[in-house]
Amino acid sequence: MLRLTLTLLVLLLGLPATAAADQVRTASYEVTPTMSASVHYPADVRGGSHPLVVLLHGWFAVCADRRPDATYEDLYKWPCREGIPQVPSNRGYDYLAESLARAGHVVVSVNANHINGGVRGDDEFADRAELINAHLRLWQEGVAGRGALAARFAGFRVDFDRVGVLGHSKGGRGAFQHSADGYGYGEWPEGVDVKAVVALQPVISGGAITKVPFLTVIGGCDRVSNPWAEQYYVDSAKQNTVPVHRLMVQGANHSFFNTQWSPSSGQVTAEDDAVPTRPGYCKALDQEEKQLNEREQREAGVLYLSAFFRRYLDGETRFDALLSGAERPLPHVIAEVDLP
Repeated sequence: MLRLTLTLLVLLLGLPATAAADQVRTASYEVTPTMSASVHYPADVRGGSHPLVVLLHGWFAVCADRRPDATYEDLYKWPCREGIPQVPSNRGYDYLAESLARAGHVVVSVNANHINGGVRGDDEFADRAELINAHLRLWQEGVAGRGALAARFAGFRVDFDRVGVLGHSKGGRGAFQHSADGYGYGEWPEGVDVKAVVALQPVISGGAITKVPFLTVIGGCDRVSNPWAEQYYVDSAKQNTVPVHRLMVQGANHSFFNTQWSPSSGQVTAEDDAVPTRPGYCKALDQEEKQLNEREQREAGVLYLSAFFRRYLDGETRFDALLSGAERPLPHVIAEVDLP
């Protein structure tokens, strides 16, 4: 058991990676002000076959306005004032994107600041789901040598039959809606097949995902989405035809999974959103838990989220024991799965 645990930590946390696996490249693009993203990909991306993973951040300040008299409207407006940079919330998952790229995945973390700044329709979560589809279409054209991304990404061997989607917070509900029954399932761009979905601390929602392997992540000390995130698992597990997973990260708050939202970044409005009970502990519904620091929370994220995508995009069954909770290398993480 100890040997398996150490193997998992080596594989997923990259301690150490082989020289070939450690060759990760980064890029970014901005086609329009509302269509931009950061990209992590393996150096051998023009050979073999590589799954595509799309990451979608949630609601946070749009503008890094550091003026002492900056108002709420200044921070959450679109576009930002001249000379004021955007908060790059999509870069807050670089640590996870790098881990997935090491495993051979192409990872696109999209910028949703325009939606956070009020550029949206009647259903902002449908807009977030459509933003995912818009980037998928852009990538289909780009790797085929057409459109705005062709100059940089033409010839990338991306397998659109193995697409993964992860959303955090409001992005979690958007990612969920992208594949949910009666919402986005089957409405993906032609030629795209989503094989894995993660709702990372999603906000309150209704509906279910029953046809795509699905993981709900709950933070024990997350006062933004806990206990509502639990309902995603409960509703989806009632009628699923594929595995539905639940992950409880005890001592996790809402912000630390995104480095830009975490205090160590020095970013505007970054904070520890947990409610403290005593030094080193935080409120978890009707109890208290030992709080995780930024590093501990992200290590849990890398371990389990990488395992989930590698299981369902690459078919690596060696991670089944970890994802089911049979193997528990981190005592503060509780995993379970509902099988069809």
